[in-house]
Amino acid sequence: MRFVGRVAILIVVIVAAATVNSMQWPIYRDIADIRARTGATAIEPAPTSEPSAEESDPASVPDDGVDPDAGQAEPATAEPPVAAVEEDLPDYYISIADAFELWDEGMPFVDARTENERVVGTVEGAFHLETRNFIDFSADAILNQMDPVFPVVVFCGGGECDASENVAKRLIGWGFEEVYIMHEGFGAWADAGHPTEPVEGG
Repeated sequence: MRFVGRVAILIVVIVAAATVNSMQWPIYRDIADIRARTGATAIEPAPTSEPSAEESDPASVPDDGVDPDAGQAEPATAEPPVAAVEEDLPDYYISIADAFELWDEGMPFVDARTENERVVGTVEGAFHLETRNFIDFSADAILNQMDPVFPVVVFCGGGECDASENVAKRLIGWGFEEVYIMHEGFGAWADAGHPTEPVEGG
């Protein structure tokens, strides 16, 4: 009986661990999973530079850890903190510059912000779609004006805004093949001097 009791406790622990792990699954992995099932594509991440032969060769570093030429070398400059953050972003997050190239090619933009957030303006020509529009079926009229074959760029306030993630996930579910998120958001777009327009009623 003691053996059976121990097996039962082990099963309960395993089930509990699996449940906690599933609750920590980030939203961008949901989008990646949707892309994998639908065959949707994303911008490839930029290639990283290979280390030089001297950097990769352990023999080039003295045993005592001191570089004899250190006194003559120029001081190393630290990488900008923004670059380090961008390396950790999902590959479907794009920069303002990449987003502008798509806008200039006539690709559709979707503003995922609320009406209150949009009073400051929006990207010129952008459609307005919030998560609630997919729930109450009011998104149909706008989706019918967009061709799922072409790339679409979703944006919100930038940074930790979940609105873009939620709308992007639903667009992929509707069959859009290439969905990107302008990570820095509308504020950075406007600061870069790219075309904006006032929102009706704003």
